[in-house]
Amino acid sequence: MSVSTTSIDLRCDANPKRLFAKVKRETGAPPPVDADTNLIEVTCKDCLKAAHRDGELDVVVVYHRFNVVGETFTEKVRRGQSADTKRETTQEG
Repeated sequence: MSVSTTSIDLRCDANPKRLFAKVKRETGAPPPVDADTNLIEVTCKDCLKAAHRDGELDVVVVYHRFNVVGETFTEKVRRGQSADTKRETTQEG
């Protein structure tokens, strides 16, 4: 007996060409864990570059979070010292 599987693509909303991962599971089977509390988190260089282009130079990392059924759950931005500020600090010190 053959088991049918479904494949779910995890992609960036801002750049759908960017494929982070594929989640495969048995067709019709419920998710193996609670879809709202178990998340897959990936960093996105495209969104980081977009933030820097928009003048948000203090953005250090952009994370996309997906639930286990492949829906975008949330986007998280971590801010810190910008690369320009780090260079200035290094040159002054």
